[in-house]
Amino acid sequence: RRLREGHYDVLVSTAGAVLNLIDCDELSIYGFSLVVLDECHHATGQHDYVRILQEIQTCVGRCKPRIIGLTASPLSAKNDLSTTVKLLIEFKQLFCNAPICHNIDLAGYKFADQKVEVFTVSNSDHAFQSYIRVLLDEMCRLADRINRIRGENIIRKEAWDEPHCLLRLKKSCAIVNRLFDKNLSEPVKIMKCYISALEIAELVGVSYANTVLADTPLAERIHSNSTMLSPRLTQLLTILREYPTTSKIIIFVHTRQAGEILTRILQENSEISHRFSPLKIFGHGGALGMSW
Repeated sequence: RRLREGHYDVLVSTAGAVLNLIDCDELSIYGFSLVVLDECHHATGQHDYVRILQEIQTCVGRCKPRIIGLTASPLSAKNDLSTTVKLLIEFKQLFCNAPICHNIDLAGYKFADQKVEVFTVSNSDHAFQSYIRVLLDEMCRLADRINRIRGENIIRKEAWDEPHCLLRLKKSCAIVNRLFDKNLSEPVKIMKCYISALEIAELVGVSYANTVLADTPLAERIHSNSTMLSPRLTQLLTILREYPTTSKIIIFVHTRQAGEILTRILQENSEISHRFSPLKIFGHGGALGMSW
């Protein structure tokens, strides 16, 4: 009911959940001023992001929301130059030929017009890099353990430095789960926690990632005094501060857990919560589902 009546200003959701609501005529993309796509490099092929962008393109005039895509890896380093150029052109076309940039200047922006911006972010903070190194070292040891139990190279450590390595790790864990090997249930559960910690550290910051490690062997060993927000979250907060309080903004995230944490951060940020009323929607409800 709150969704239909529009009793919110910011909505954090997965793309699939929004598409389901659009198909059921419970939600329209027309009502939003801004659409933010996290990990926007996934907007290829049959991914839900592609359809979200297509829905936006059906909007006309003042009803068309602005689009911002966030990514740290817009292209794969495995591709050759010609393939990279082709993919980049297709990517830009999907985002209305938007410039790919590192900084966004909202000064003088006319909110009645559509504007699309995609920019890359990186984190060079020493505490962040040290934190990630400890996590990856522990994940290597855990991968060795899983591979020894199975007697095969299920989790390929040599691929971890490649683009989208976390996605590959998730798929590997899913494969191991389908083996129904009780000896693997505990290490795979821990591996998933480490993967989540890596994602959350990049999305919002190291201090938030620590909460995911509470029930893992690293809980007593990994420490970081860094309270810095991630560059990605810092940029998002900057964008939200620039928007009129009458705006409705939808932020797409890649996983439920990331969305849960991001929603809580926005709700606890006095400046943002004073301007907007963030809500979340994931999947079909439950503990991490619709907050209404």
